[in-house]
Amino acid sequence: MSAQTLPLTKHVLYNPLANRGENLSFAPKLRPGFCNSAKRVFESRISLRNYSKLGGVRCGGGAQMEQEPDDRYYIRRCVELARTAIGYTSPNPMVGCVIVKDGKIVGEGFHPKAGQPHAEVFALRDAGDLAENGTAFVCLEPCNHYGRTPPCTEALIKARVKKVVIGMVDPNAIVDSKGIRKLRDAGIEVTVGVEEELCRKLNEAYIHQMLTGKPFVTLRYLSLMTTL
Repeated sequence: MSAQTLPLTKHVLYNPLANRGENLSFAPKLRPGFCNSAKRVFESRISLRNYSKLGGVRCGGGAQMEQEPDDRYYIRRCVELARTAIGYTSPNPMVGCVIVKDGKIVGEGFHPKAGQPHAEVFALRDAGDLAENGTAFVCLEPCNHYGRTPPCTEALIKARVKKVVIGMVDPNAIVDSKGIRKLRDAGIEVTVGVEEELCRKLNEAYIHQMLTGKPFVTLRYLSLMTTL
């Protein structure tokens, strides 16, 4: 019997930007605060998840897309983004933000550390002009005061988003619903309390500090039993 050589199948990765003269980058440069969702590389959300191993891409598995995304899905995505900076944001909370327009994620960001821009600012920069008339999802109420960074409410208003969905109210007395009122006064629709329990769990140490003025401490001990 003679051996038969079978031709190998050639797999080609489709570049939706090829006809627009743009290059396809297989290793997006990671920038602090940006999730590098590769939204400009892959137009399809499902394709994005399938190629989530690309450098700098932090996306969930394709199974999450089996159902149509809703407010809860996008807030969970915000929490996922926020966790990217775990251990680096103190004394600030961990926050993630997603900008959605026409059912597609057009911008994502997270707060990398204290003193750096907040999640909303990074997400709006990522979205660019696509943020206008879009919906901003954020796991914690946007700030409305000047500190080490400008107010996030002003950034959202300036970007002309039409709606903001918030996971939980910020327990910090400086914020505490003031950001929500500012957005509503500007004519922006605001929804509060989506996946609130998940958002509280994310920042339980921050919440404890704000409500009690004391640090959140977890004590672990090992009990040893000796036999004579």
